[in-house]
Parts: sequence; structure tokens; C-alpha cells
Amino acid sequence: MMDHWHSPYLGIRSIPPELNDFELNTFFTFSKKERQVIDGRRQGLYRLAMALHIGFLRMSGRALDAYKQIPRQLWNHLGTHLGVDAPDISTLRALYDERPRTLIDHQQLAYQTLGFEEMRENQRRYVVRWIKEFLTGRPDTSSLLVQVKKWLYEHAILIPHDRELKRLIVSAVNGHEEGLEATLIDDLGPNLIDHWAKELPKPDDEHASLQHWLWAVPLRHSTIQMKELFAKLDRLADLKVVRPWPDRLNEALVRYYARRCANRPPSISKRIKARGRRLETACFMRYSLCTTTDQLLEMFRRWLKDLRNDAARQVDAGRPDDRKLLNEFVDAVAACVEDKSLQPSDAMGKITELVKDVRERKPPSRSSLIRLQLMAKGAQARAMLAKLVQLPFESESQHPVIDGIDLLRKIYSSPGKNELPETVDIKLGRAWRELIAGEDRVNALYAFEWAILFALRMALRNGSVFVNHSFSHRSRATLLIPKEEWEAKRKIYCGAMGTPMTAKEFLAPKIEQLDLGLDQLRKACLLGDIRIDAAGVHTTPIVATKEEKHLDVLRRGLFDARPLGQLPEIILQIDSQVRFSWLLLGREPRSRSELLLIYAAVLAHGTSLSAADIARMIPELASADVRKMMKRVADERKLREASDAVLQFMHRHPIAAHWGRGDLASSDMMSLETTCVFHANWTPVPPQTGQSFQRKLDTRSRPNWTPVPGQTGHLGR
Repeated sequence: MMDHWHSPYLGIRSIPPELNDFELNTFFTFSKKERQVIDGRRQGLYRLAMALHIGFLRMSGRALDAYKQIPRQLWNHLGTHLGVDAPDISTLRALYDERPRTLIDHQQLAYQTLGFEEMRENQRRYVVRWIKEFLTGRPDTSSLLVQVKKWLYEHAILIPHDRELKRLIVSAVNGHEEGLEATLIDDLGPNLIDHWAKELPKPDDEHASLQHWLWAVPLRHSTIQMKELFAKLDRLADLKVVRPWPDRLNEALVRYYARRCANRPPSISKRIKARGRRLETACFMRYSLCTTTDQLLEMFRRWLKDLRNDAARQVDAGRPDDRKLLNEFVDAVAACVEDKSLQPSDAMGKITELVKDVRERKPPSRSSLIRLQLMAKGAQARAMLAKLVQLPFESESQHPVIDGIDLLRKIYSSPGKNELPETVDIKLGRAWRELIAGEDRVNALYAFEWAILFALRMALRNGSVFVNHSFSHRSRATLLIPKEEWEAKRKIYCGAMGTPMTAKEFLAPKIEQLDLGLDQLRKACLLGDIRIDAAGVHTTPIVATKEEKHLDVLRRGLFDARPLGQLPEIILQIDSQVRFSWLLLGREPRSRSELLLIYAAVLAHGTSLSAADIARMIPELASADVRKMMKRVADERKLREASDAVLQFMHRHPIAAHWGRGDLASSDMMSLETTCVFHANWTPVPPQTGQSFQRKLDTRSRPNWTPVPGQTGHLGR
């Protein structure tokens, strides 16, 4: 696999005017086999030219033209390594003007030495198929040119001119979108999609357009916002959006084309081609349906938790104080002891009665009191369930929640019926069983509704109940590659992921590393460094070492010799090395203001500042431009790719070897990614670890998993 920093060099037509030591040593330092080919040239000038062709081919993946400028620094580097005097020429034109055939021979010899070949027709067709496969999982075409160059370089195929590659990409994208449009027309019909396209720009009640209303995100968790989400679902149901969706248009495609539609004013959508308009419209409606469902179900879970917490607070406020009861008992016993008028036998009898009274006192449990408190709010539960049962909940096997929802649909559809049938035998847990089986069937229905709500919340969380038109709460089977597709494309997928074909090969290095760790643990136990018992694993407490004075002197000497750097200069230098801005844009920034916009957009995404706040911090930028760039770089995969490039750049420095073992996760190394106002992606990053944990967390609730310093994480890719 090619390193990320190599991407900007691919396909360049000339050698950069300035090369640093890293680039010279990486591309223009030759192996023994390559030196034999170079030394096979008789004249020193031809040896330099041959080395130049091999190094440039290794750098760019294409042949070097004789008329391009050669930096003097590179001539000196090659002359030093080959033991040849560096010539005083700026191009190879003087060398090849009278012998054009020699240029072709040198280029072909460089191809053979590095194993490159020109693209054949069958390889061209395969590249088109590969582009279509790539677009299925990552439809953004901004970085597609770089990805095609990477693929060609990794397969030792000469990279043609950018114009030819762009024609290849355009034909592949057109073919891909034509196939997607045909799938949508077959499944949904052209009339329905065109009807959606006409409805999106129309005003909807107090909103400017239906598109703006569907794209708007709720600002907070509240029942008013939930009511609006229910209204959105009803509107989408009226438009016949709630229907089976073709599997070929996966979540990545839906999100991409929906964003493309949302980032453009509704009135402009009429001007684009019919194919693109149909794709964007259908994906936008599907995206709106799925995200609205997800937002509603997340709000429902939070609403139920808030109700339960409110009931718990009310119960705690009304429960008798245990300390007060204990003090009363102690005072009563003390009064019996201090009463001189009582005979000892009478005093003991009274004390015995007091003890018996305390022992027989069995107050209801806190949980049962909370359930009774919730029963008093049965109207809220019924109002919520009356809307929730309209959602098409499903399960892979028979589930009590699905059975309960079906029963409630029948009860709610019967006017005037507010009692639970006595024949109901749906297992919803022991907590509500007694109230459901009570003689009062009206209260039994309230208890049944609360039991359904809590069981539904748990089922949505563990995935046993799902909704098909959802991204977060869909069937677990849809997250897996279909069996037929896996059997047909298993080799392609394993090759793309760089994983072995069998589980035995995949687990072998993991088992070897586990055995090594267990052996080290055994040795540590024998040496007494670690003690293992029934309570767990115990280590000897580490005693702080005394700070030595000469280390402080050494530290000051190291820092005094290096002047302090300004953060903007450091950012620009790192960006020039790793191409951070290139990766986010998919190309080189064209101006200083565009580079500033990228940095401003990343700063806005990483903080709570809005585009207007950023524009006030950087006066030369307009808030509209910052907002536009924020939308452009909002793709999480782009941000992750660019961040990984910076991380790999840091690991190229020798000091990174002293940062940690790289196989332990720690809660003090994490990054926080916020999306809208609902969720944060919390990522603990163990030092030098190839993979990281990434899970959604509710910003108003405590997760049931906790990163513990020293907890074992992933052990690399």
C-alpha cells in the first residue's frame, strides 16, 4: 500500500523546483538492482539521465519529458551518489535532441526496472469497473482523480495524462448514475419522483419550502419538537415516501445525493439535468425520512428517561427519611429504658413490641413507587404510543414488543375501548406483571402501555426491534454484505481491505501476540512484579523517582538551542508536508483566501463557533464563504483521512517511538466530534494505534461503557 504523503506527487509532469532531503532519499536513492541498470550506461551523463528517469518514475508514476527543468540540487545529489560530475544543464534536451531514440530507450528501461507498463484495454475496462465499485461506497468525486492515480501506481501501470483520466472518470460516473437512475425508475416510477421534485420548492405552511422544512434539524429535546417530527413523518407518508427502497442505493449514496440537493436552493434544482435531479430528489426524500425517524426515536428514548427520572425525584421527595425513622425508634427504646416506673419485665415487653413493629414494617420498594407514579401519567404514555404505533416496527423473529404494538393498534382503532383484554399473555418483564394482571383492566392498560414503552426503548437500543426507514435503528441484517454478493466478490473485498481470505490466517498473528502477552504476564508473576488472585490483577505501587538536576539542565539546553515557533507557521509547514488542505479539497488550494477558508471551516467544526463568529475573527473572510466551506469539508471521511495524514506525519519522527507501546487505550487521549446538536462521536485514541474506537454518545446521558486507562484496545490494522 502506498503512503498518503506520496499522493501529491502522482501524475506530475515535471520535477518540483525544490526537493528536501526526505524526497531526495526516498525517490532518488537506488537499490543494488537499479544501480546495476544505471551503471550499465557507458557515459557518465547517460548514467545520470538513467537515474533521473528511474527516480522520477518512482516519484510520479509517469515518464519524464526531456524538456522539463531539472533542479541543480538534484543534479548534485545524483552526481554524489553515482560518482559522476554534475552537469551544468537545466534540461535533458541537449542530451536527447540529436538522439530521440535514446530517450525512448531510457524511458522503457526505467519501466522495466521498476516493473511498470502502459495501460492495456482490458485494464482500462477494469479501471472503469473499479471506479463504479468505488462510487458505490464513496460517491464523492472530488478525490476520485487522486484515487485512480493511487490505484494505477499500486498496480504498476503508467499514469496517463489527467485529461484522459478525467474522461475515464466521467464515463464511469455517467454509467454509474445511469444505472442508479434506472434502478430508481424500476422501483419507484418516474411519475412519483417527478412529483416529489415539484413539491420540494413549494412553500409548506409557514416554511419557505418543503425542502427547507424537511432539512431543518430540531434545536432541542422537547415534546413540541417531537410533535413537529411526527408531522414531518405524516407529510412524507402522504407523499408516499414510506415504501420499499432499492438495496443498490445504500446509505452512503443516499447521504451524498441528499446533501447535494440540500446544499442548493430548491429553485435551482429545475436547471440541472433530469438524471441528476431525479437521483437527488429521491435520495433527499429517503434521507429526510430516515433522519426524521432517527431523530424521533432518539427523542423518544430521552423523553422516556426524563419521565422516569422525574417520577423518581417525586418519589424520593415523598418517601420517609430512614434516618428520622431510626431516630424515632432509638428515642422510643431510650424512653422505655429511662422510665423508672416500669418494671424490667414490662420495659422488655415494650421494647420487644417496638422491635417486632419495625421488623414487620415492609415499605414498598422505590421501583414500585416509581411505577405507581408513572401510572398517574398514563395519559402522556397513551398520547405518545398513539403516534409511535404508526411506525412500521419489525423484528427478525417473534418479539413481545411487536406483539404488544399490534395489540395496541387494534385497541386504539376501536373507539371507546380503554380496557386491556384479560386474555393478553405477552411477556414484557416481571416489573409490570402484577399491575397488568390486576382486576382493574383500565389501569392494566396503562401499565401495559408503560411496559411497552420501556421494552421498546430497550429493544431499539439492542437492535432486536428496528425500522426499515432508519439509519441508526435498522435491521442488523442490512448492515452485512448479502451472502450472494459476498461469495461472488469475496476476493475483491478482502483485497481492498488488505485482509486474509480465511479466518485462520487472520487470527494467527492475533493469537501469536496474545500468547506473547500471556508469556510476559507469567514471567512477571514469577518475578513478583504482578500478583493475581480472586480479586483481580495487582501490581506493585510505583514510587515517584527523585528529579535529577542534570536532567533539568539538559532540558533547558535542548529548548534554548531551538527558538519558539509561531503556530500559523507550524500549521503551514505541516500542511506543506502532508497536504492537509489538499485532502480536504481534493485538489491544491488556488489562493491564500481559499487556504484560510479551509482552516476557518475546520476551526468552526471543531469548536462551538458559528460561521459568523469565525468571520468576525478573520475579517477578510465572509460568513457565507465560511459556511459554504464548512459544508464542503463536513464529510467525516475526508476529515478522518486528513487527520490520519497528520498523525502519520507525526509518527515519521523518531521521537514518536517513545510516546507509548501503542497497544493500550487511555481515557486521557481522545477527540470529540460534534454533529448538529444531538450526538458527539467520542474517540479515545491510543498512542500509535492503527484503529480507534468510535461510538455515538448522547450529550445529556452517561454512557454505560467507560474508557479505563490501561484498557486493552485494538492492536493495529
